[in-house]
Amino acid sequence: MQWLAELVGGADKGRAAIIGTSTNFLGLGVAALLSGLLAQYAPWPLQLSFVVYLVVACAAAALIWFTPETVQHPDPGQIEIHPKLAWPRKVQAQFVAPAITGFGLMALVGFYASLMPAILAHDLRIENRAAAGALLFELAIVVAVVIVAMQTLASRTSMLWSLALMIPAAGAIVIAQVSASAWVMLAAATVVAISAGLGYRGSLQVVNQIAPDDERAAVVSTYFVCCFIGNALPVIGVGRCRALPI
Repeated sequence: MQWLAELVGGADKGRAAIIGTSTNFLGLGVAALLSGLLAQYAPWPLQLSFVVYLVVACAAAALIWFTPETVQHPDPGQIEIHPKLAWPRKVQAQFVAPAITGFGLMALVGFYASLMPAILAHDLRIENRAAAGALLFELAIVVAVVIVAMQTLASRTSMLWSLALMIPAAGAIVIAQVSASAWVMLAAATVVAISAGLGYRGSLQVVNQIAPDDERAAVVSTYFVCCFIGNALPVIGVGRCRALPI
């Protein structure tokens, strides 16, 4: 993300946040859709997706190789490859709100993604793997559209709307399971996506703006740690609940 912010340039880091967040979810959505299609209709359902992923990863590595370096005279002796996190004292208070927003929105997405396959298979009786991929693709597309469409919305307002929509979004997922309705499931995915899009763009933009230039990568990494801890917890929780004897 620091590299992207430096490539975009300018004092306003909002554009970098918009590009980073929208393409992030577009990648997740396309991967889910393609994996579902390959698993359902192509041979070697457990292997082919990984082969395609490796090909795409190699193509992405080639593109990165030819992307301009933002450091004019990099010193190979100062390049660090070990992970580095930072929470500078001068931005600690400002960091809390986007970190909580990121944790919450990714927990919501994880809650949806962990329950959605079971709801499709057991409640809606839809066992087509491509359908599961298509639902995640829908969520990702809506997230990307929201991020681009609401780019002029203030970051604080965006995060507040995201937090306000989280409870209705979680409730919509439960209603979709109880009602066993595909239309309610689609609506739940849309509400989840709107909440995620607003919160992700707004919170990451704040982090980009408050992070010191010499510590931006470490501060953004700390933000992403908060996000993906939130994403992992509901997945682990749902998995443990399913494993418990009834």
